[in-house]
Amino acid sequence: MGTALVSKRLEALRWLQDHGYRTYAMVCPILPQTDYNAFAQEMIGAIDVANCEHVWAEPINVRGPSLTRTAAALRAAGYEQQAALLERVSTDKAAWELYAQATFTALAKVVPADKLRFLQYVSGSNKPWWEARKEQGVVMLEHAKPQKKAKPAEAATETSEASTAA
Repeated sequence: MGTALVSKRLEALRWLQDHGYRTYAMVCPILPQTDYNAFAQEMIGAIDVANCEHVWAEPINVRGPSLTRTAAALRAAGYEQQAALLERVSTDKAAWELYAQATFTALAKVVPADKLRFLQYVSGSNKPWWEARKEQGVVMLEHAKPQKKAKPAEAATETSEASTAA
């Protein structure tokens, strides 16, 4: 919401490429699909991968109630099947991981590895699968762990130790 129509963004991309500007494609968020290979083919048909320096892609990100709102917006617009697919993966971690892997695998078939930049949050359980695909364009992201705040006494000690060492 609040962004230019995809058709207008694709029009701008083509204009920039036709006029010799350096470009990249940002294909995201990618919703769950019934046919990931067909989606990937449609996507590369819409952008000129040869004229893109990189193709950045990622599944939809979870931000607060974003998945619930996205599913509701899809349903309100008449996209019942897409809403149901999103709701299914949003409530099942195993289904979510399969969705992310299927999305990556389909894109890796049609976008050269030197151009693909697939952003994926990893955890201990799924990290090995994604790590093995870094050469194919996976960019692994890790969720930031909240840092503990030092207690006032600890902070004062750390500061005085640092100044003594200097």
